[in-house]
Amino acid sequence: MMLVAILGYYIWTWATDNDVADFAGVGCNDIGDGSSCAMSSTVVRMSFTLAIFHLIMLLAILPRGKCSAMLHDGFFSLKFLLVVGGFIGTLWIPNDPVMNGYMEMSKWVSIMFLSYQAILILIMAYVINNTLVDNMK
Repeated sequence: MMLVAILGYYIWTWATDNDVADFAGVGCNDIGDGSSCAMSSTVVRMSFTLAIFHLIMLLAILPRGKCSAMLHDGFFSLKFLLVVGGFIGTLWIPNDPVMNGYMEMSKWVSIMFLSYQAILILIMAYVINNTLVDNMK
C-alpha cells in the first residue's frame, strides 16, 4: 500500500509539473498555481480509487466459488495494476461534482462507520469484562 502511495505522489508531481493537472481538470486553479491543494486532492483520488476497487472485489467474490477464492487470495500484480491504473484514470475526473460529491458522501459514511466501530468495541469490552468476572468466581 505504501508503494502505491509513493507511486501516486510521483505521478501527481509529474502531472502538476507538466501541466497535465490543468488539462485533466484537477487541482485548485482558483488558488494560486494549483499546488496548494495537490496533496489533499491526491488523497481523495486514491481513496476514491480504493473504494471502487474494493467494491469491484466485493462483487467478484460474492459467488463464493473457486474462481472467487483464487481472485481473492491471488492475482496481486493484477490488483496492483488495477489500483495504479484507476488512480491515473481519476486524474481526468473533474473535481466538481464527482470528487466533491465523493468527499461529502465519505464524510457521512465515515461517521456511521466510526459509530459502528465504537459500538462493537464497547460490546467487546463488556464481553471481555463478563468473561473475566466469570473466571474470577
